[in-house]
Amino acid sequence: MRMRCLSLLILKASLLLVFLFMNSPVDAGYRKPPFNGSIFGKHADQEETFETMCRLVLNVCTNWFPEREKK
Repeated sequence: MRMRCLSLLILKASLLLVFLFMNSPVDAGYRKPPFNGSIFGKHADQEETFETMCRLVLNVCTNWFPEREKK
């Protein structure tokens, strides 16, 4: 009977320790990266971006769909 109580006590204590370790916060190794826009890129001038996109589309379209020669 005494041996059973001791093993039950050890089981409860070990379960309590496991529960406490599982619920402890783990913030020691985590560090937030600095937010400097590297993830989203730099915001350029909207007009300059639009002009660049138009030039790019014009170049691609002329390569894909060349003008037909007029006879």
